[in-house]
Amino acid sequence: MSEPASFTPRPRASKRHTPSFDTDNFLRELDVITRRVERVTGVPAETFNADCPEYDSACMMIIRLAGFLEREAYAPYMDALSSVEKRALRTARNIAAHSGYQSMDDKLLWTAVTRNVPDMIERLRTAVQADR
Repeated sequence: MSEPASFTPRPRASKRHTPSFDTDNFLRELDVITRRVERVTGVPAETFNADCPEYDSACMMIIRLAGFLEREAYAPYMDALSSVEKRALRTARNIAAHSGYQSMDDKLLWTAVTRNVPDMIERLRTAVQADR
């Protein structure tokens, strides 16, 4: 006589649908960027410069936000941004990542991060919610 199996296999869990996973990652990344916006907003424009840690946060925020433009999975959400905004993000990202801080206009970066980016994030969140 054969002995009973020592275990009973369970059905395999279905794989998580990639677009949903990408959407969750997208929303988490927007949360991270929002926290950086809050950090930068706490610094007066007059003292915002390459010597303060919030400056690095602002640059990283632009780099990460612009990174969404390069991911096909996020393309439908990025349509919430105008072509001018997309071009501005790419340009600022390229300056921050390749040219160095000496090429960055401190006041313009502070204004973009504290005024323009929050509006962009809100529109991106709305685009995600409309897609769900």
